[in-house]
Amino acid sequence: MPLSPTNTGGTPVSYSINPTTLPAGLAFDPNTGIISGRPTANSAAANYTITATNAVGNGTCTVNVSVTSPPLINGQISYNWTQSGSGNGTITATPGTLVHIDVFAHGQGNISHVTSCLISGAVLSGPMGNNIIVSNGVITETFTMPSSGSVTWSGYFSESSNDPSGQGGIGVY
Repeated sequence: MPLSPTNTGGTPVSYSINPTTLPAGLAFDPNTGIISGRPTANSAAANYTITATNAVGNGTCTVNVSVTSPPLINGQISYNWTQSGSGNGTITATPGTLVHIDVFAHGQGNISHVTSCLISGAVLSGPMGNNIIVSNGVITETFTMPSSGSVTWSGYFSESSNDPSGQGGIGVY
């Protein structure tokens, strides 16, 4: 979940952070002051001073950031089908964990490769609802793990031609 600043002293025109290097996988946006991303490695607790500046002056705040054991999301599920296939399963992770779902289909031909993934028990961030369908491309959706710590999925890959290179899949990370 991005860490977004609030401000009551006039609109900032820029932001800065000190020290400038955040834990691996996190990024700081100097235009918005937002810290976002997904940590990829443990990092000891450290204070970061964020400064918001406008024509009148500046204001600062200190944020303490630490990363301990990035959450394991059900063993990093990945299903990959050639020509056709289906599967289902359960995604488990600590409640509040941001989970990414990649759904992909690719191969030769026109719109002949379709992959679908239906997510139950969570609300996806994208506009397409909880049934992700893609043809000859890749779609990434995210959701926040609910308080139950468990979400189910079902998916399939099919193609309308007999293309041996047709491939589809679902990845969770």
